[in-house]
Amino acid sequence: MDSPHTPSTNRTTLSTSNFSSFIHGLCTRYNQPLLQPLLTLAIYTHFLPSAVLYPKSVSDISSTIKLIYEMGSGSELTVAARGHGHSLQGQAQAHQGIVINMESLKGSPEMQVHTGEQLYVDVSGGELWINILHETLKHGLAPKSWTDYLHLTVGGTLSNAGISVQAFRHGPQINNVYQLEVVTGKET
Repeated sequence: MDSPHTPSTNRTTLSTSNFSSFIHGLCTRYNQPLLQPLLTLAIYTHFLPSAVLYPKSVSDISSTIKLIYEMGSGSELTVAARGHGHSLQGQAQAHQGIVINMESLKGSPEMQVHTGEQLYVDVSGGELWINILHETLKHGLAPKSWTDYLHLTVGGTLSNAGISVQAFRHGPQINNVYQLEVVTGKET
């Protein structure tokens, strides 16, 4: 029996050609030169994926998740979203599965600062907080709550609530989100 830290070796073989018909981004087989960008701060936990998806849009992610969902639970194929590589305990790793490089979505759609009645910034999950801060400052604004290290992705910090020193005053980042787009894979 596999422990929670030792992924099962009974996995569906992944072929990137399965994805080429509906993904506008790039899905590539994992190879050793890609190792460095996939390393995380969780050096204690390190598993290699079978493939890395570089989506161009949220629909690329949705299509990938839907395909894996349709394979059924017998496939045991795992998926992990990876932002800037600062995950904890291997959260952004998918042993023999697919790692979705969320940073490839940066700038798609283009970041928009809304200064109307409701103040908010529309960004992708792969956007870095430092870029959001620079863009909002151009409008005389700043996020209510951000992490203490700004070279992290929005999706990565929100997946962990976004706790920072501002949280005591404004709550964690997740409490200051106007709207989230969640990909389930059940619909495209």
